[in-house]
Amino acid sequence: MKHFYLAILVTLSWSTLFSQVELNTILSNDSILIGQPVSYELTLLLKNESDSAFINWFIPLDSLSEGLEIIEVGTIRNEEGSYSISKKIVFRAEKTGFYPIKPITVKVRDKSFTSQAKLVGVYSTLTNPAQEEIRAAKEGNEVSYGIVDWLIDNWIWIGVFLIIIASAVIAIKRFTNRQNPEESPTEIATEPKEPAYSIAQRKINHLSEKKPWQDGDLKAYHTSISYILREYLEGELRFQALEKSTSEILTECSKKGFSEKNTRSIRQLLSLTDLVKFAKQLPTEDENKEILSSIKQIIDTIHSEFSPEK
Repeated sequence: MKHFYLAILVTLSWSTLFSQVELNTILSNDSILIGQPVSYELTLLLKNESDSAFINWFIPLDSLSEGLEIIEVGTIRNEEGSYSISKKIVFRAEKTGFYPIKPITVKVRDKSFTSQAKLVGVYSTLTNPAQEEIRAAKEGNEVSYGIVDWLIDNWIWIGVFLIIIASAVIAIKRFTNRQNPEESPTEIATEPKEPAYSIAQRKINHLSEKKPWQDGDLKAYHTSISYILREYLEGELRFQALEKSTSEILTECSKKGFSEKNTRSIRQLLSLTDLVKFAKQLPTEDENKEILSSIKQIIDTIHSEFSPEK
């Protein structure tokens, strides 16, 4: 009988625990610019601080979804009043569009909690196009006469003016040709396009000679490293690497048959340059030198394996 009451007591205590656990989410902004860092917080409200040792956060490693690249994940603890623990996920997008944040599962002991899906709009300017269209529709009744109306009313005179201008240009060209009959257009041989491998080697050698990191401009230096690698991948492997995020580039490399070692090297290099560009990390003198050796080795390896000449 004692065991029966004990089982009831344990059941009630567990149900009380989970009735006190709550998962909340906060998205700092659902309309952002390309490249703008945004935070997404998941907060667990717990009854007891000891429960924090039994939490499993099932957060993706690289991206919240396709197009939303994770930059940083941090932990926040709050012990004032009710105890809570949060995961702050900083992410960004490199292309415009609407991207869903998929639900994230958090497990406390044997109980699972799932966040609600979110939708993020990414734009290239500060103005939200949808809001701009709505504003224009609301203000449309206030515009009585615009440039379109003026063009419609004066299209005949505009056409006559354009005909006169075109006739004058033709007459001038004919007169010029009569004055210089010996001058005739000749075909100009186009110079062969410089191979992507040569361009990358030349730019790497230039950085090695100038050593721009010694002048303190680390952001420009690491931006150049990232650009050289992306430009080389685009020229050598024929896919648009300059406009893609790090995760999208790694996906394309996998499709091309890159080895795990090559893919890992590219991920490490681009991740480091991203951290420096966004002032998240300051590399040492040795690391700044080492990154030149890394990009040269990566490009040499890719060229030896995937160059069309091979």
